[in-house]
Amino acid sequence: MKIHVNVQVYTQIVGKRVKFKPRIDKVVQKNVVHTENREIIIGRMPVMVKSYLCGLTTVEKGDCDFDQRGDPYMDIIFALGVRSDKEVIDLIDYATNDASIVNIFFASIHDADEKCEHFRREDKAFDFVDKMLRKTRSPPKESIEDAISTYLFPRLNSRRHKACFPGYMVKCPLKAYTGHRECDNKDSFRNKRIELASELLERELKVQVSHALRRMTKALQRDL
Repeated sequence: MKIHVNVQVYTQIVGKRVKFKPRIDKVVQKNVVHTENREIIIGRMPVMVKSYLCGLTTVEKGDCDFDQRGDPYMDIIFALGVRSDKEVIDLIDYATNDASIVNIFFASIHDADEKCEHFRREDKAFDFVDKMLRKTRSPPKESIEDAISTYLFPRLNSRRHKACFPGYMVKCPLKAYTGHRECDNKDSFRNKRIELASELLERELKVQVSHALRRMTKALQRDL
């Protein structure tokens, strides 16, 4: 969102009384020093990818150059404790009698095997995910174990539950790809995430409690 701003820098010069206007004692003259017209960004509104407001709507290119496709999914799943390819398919819970779906599974496993050798071992998958996280713009300060426990689906406690939820996330687009499920409308407000009042109050309470703790700590240090 942008606004157009007209900036004008000027000085005021107080002149003498006008000869033919006796009621005016002083005259203020405006001396313009600098004038500038420019646009200022006051905020950015998030836009759903491929929605009617997105610039990629008219682009014919398919996948994004930075999209890692399904091979990060395989590494993360095995980092969460999954032991075999069959267990991965069982987590997705999709019928494997469709040849196109089976080919997608095989392609994802092949890509993951090329990028991370022996990715089925939990320690190898952990190391690969850790390297990928360290390459991001804002890598976590915690270890990979703590980062997965804290940031990956934080409301799910066990690693098994954390592994089941991505399986459901993969199942939904697979069903849409095969025509067994309608694609979601990206522009519908029903498919947008809305922060409820409880979440906003929880966030505000955490901020206020942290401020109170800092003030108490400073007070105790000063008195002691």
